[in-house]
Amino acid sequence: MSYNNNKQALNNSIKLMKVGTNIVKLEVINKWSLDIVNYLTNYSIPICGHIGLTPQYVNFLGGYKI
Repeated sequence: MSYNNNKQALNNSIKLMKVGTNIVKLEVINKWSLDIVNYLTNYSIPICGHIGLTPQYVNFLGGYKI
């Protein structure tokens, strides 16, 4: 689920948690997403950051690279 602001991220995370999600994964890690992480963790939403391979962006990033 995508989000545009902290409140929407919280609402989406709550929906996911209600259907059995154990953790919310964020793929874009930048200053804005760090604000989202802080906001969600204040509401005890477990967060998993993603710092590895992102195959959905392979063409945008110019191919797979080490």
